[in-house]
Amino acid sequence: AKFLLVIKNTDFIRELYKDTFRILSFENTYGYNVRSRNERVSEHLIITNIPEGEVPWYRENRSYIHSLDRL
Repeated sequence: AKFLLVIKNTDFIRELYKDTFRILSFENTYGYNVRSRNERVSEHLIITNIPEGEVPWYRENRSYIHSLDRL
């Protein structure tokens, strides 16, 4: 089955999935911050087993989505 997970970037999460799945990253700036508990700028991971050619939003948004394999 194909799956896609979006989650905040941490060392633990990267290590957990790095050998089994494709990992992409992107930054997001949140406009709302509840009680200043979270940072407004945050890096997220997209963890998936979907081949690169089958993910249309990746092809269209290469400018801000990066493959961790290439970093």
